[in-house]
Amino acid sequence: MQGYFTMPYAYLLDDNLADDFWTIRQVENEP
Repeated sequence: MQGYFTMPYAYLLDDNLADDFWTIRQVENEP
């Protein structure tokens, strides 16, 4: 799946399970 995944909609609606989502948008190389 190359970095993608599926998540059940019910999981997203559950306040106990889906309260802290974050993503990495950009990574910079060190000089």
